[in-house]
Amino acid sequence: MSYVLRFNEYLSFENTGERVRLNELATEEWIEDAKVMQENGLPLKEISDRLSKKEFTVSKSTLQRKL
Repeated sequence: MSYVLRFNEYLSFENTGERVRLNELATEEWIEDAKVMQENGLPLKEISDRLSKKEFTVSKSTLQRKL
């Protein structure tokens, strides 16, 4: 289990009191979307930007490794 933290206005983290299973933290729901975008010829930077609009934070280097 992992602790859920929140970034606050004082630029530090605070414990929310919530717990989450570790394997639920690193979901990769974005991979199928990214594969489709790559097949459509989009560059990795554009794929990363589009995924961030869907609330997935995926770097260009992570995309390159996973795809």
